[in-house]
Amino acid sequence: INHASLTLSTLTVTSAHPEDSSFYICSASQGTNYGYTFGSGTRLTVV
Repeated sequence: INHASLTLSTLTVTSAHPEDSSFYICSASQGTNYGYTFGSGTRLTVV
């Protein structure tokens, strides 16, 4: 996510299996009355 007032987020997948393969997208909001900012996504492929 690239927004001046938001911080970096990390998704950690341990013991990944082929069924964990997917396209993961993160999002963040400053609160319930604000819209979401979405990251560009990351494709995880486990073989």
